[in-house]
Amino acid sequence: MASSEEVSENGTCLPQLAAPAAEAQPDDETRWLSEREQSAWRRLLRDEARIHDLLDRDLRRSHNLTLGGYAVLVHLSEAGPDGMRMSDLAELLVISRSGLTRRVGGLVKSGLVTRMTCPVDGRGTVAALSPAGEALLRKAAPIHVSGVRRYLIDPIGDLGALEVGLERVEAALDAAERETSSSGGT
Repeated sequence: MASSEEVSENGTCLPQLAAPAAEAQPDDETRWLSEREQSAWRRLLRDEARIHDLLDRDLRRSHNLTLGGYAVLVHLSEAGPDGMRMSDLAELLVISRSGLTRRVGGLVKSGLVTRMTCPVDGRGTVAALSPAGEALLRKAAPIHVSGVRRYLIDPIGDLGALEVGLERVEAALDAAERETSSSGGT
């Protein structure tokens, strides 16, 4: 891989992922990214981060709620009054259990979420939406949906190509996860 780095807009260094110069070994089987592929990859990462930041900003300004906290409230509202296991919630949010514990802890302190020992087997913890959390979610949801529409849905217009592309990406991710789990995580 080329050893040069590029400085991003926020000052961090980004490694170059394009094909290395002629010093590459002839037996190198890596399919390096073309300039176009590298540009698309970086745009995807940058645009996703910008959308996330804007949605987070909108929720913080309107309801003093982070996007991460909003996501917890949404999943708990969909789980119903019995809530859901913290481990299942962490999996849905693609976050570590310790990260979720910190996030939910703040929501508990704010009175938006309750936590209890799992009533089914006494192991693990269940989180549930409190009445205050439900009320805040009802108020915050229009702000969030408006942002998703403004920053993503409306600019894209026809979602067909995006849906097909995302289905392919998800299939590749699922296959990679199955491969990792069948090989014992190594």
